[in-house]
Amino acid sequence: MVDTFSGSKNINLQPGEIDVPLKMRVTIASASTVNDGFIPFGSTLSSFTVNAHNGETGTSSTDIIAGSSSVANTIVIYLQYTTAYEAGNYHVEARGTFSLTGSTKQLIRQLDFNRVWMKDR
Repeated sequence: MVDTFSGSKNINLQPGEIDVPLKMRVTIASASTVNDGFIPFGSTLSSFTVNAHNGETGTSSTDIIAGSSSVANTIVIYLQYTTAYEAGNYHVEARGTFSLTGSTKQLIRQLDFNRVWMKDR
């Protein structure tokens, strides 16, 4: 079972694997006058949704998602092997809604991960 993930590699889900974590960390700009983050300075994650689909057919494949949570500005998606779908490449996306400091407006950003492979060993 996979217990760590390096951002430049694939996640391979095999029979029996559950709760394989995929962390998506959102960087915040270091100052209000600097554009060095994924979201503006002072922003916080207020909510998010998670979806998955087959990379070849586009078919929704949410059964590979065992659960999700967030801590500060990090979204954690727990993946699992399932027999409900065929082996192949799957895309996981998290759509985060961020509260902007000093504003009633919200920012929506999508994070994609296209390297999840479900294999039959």
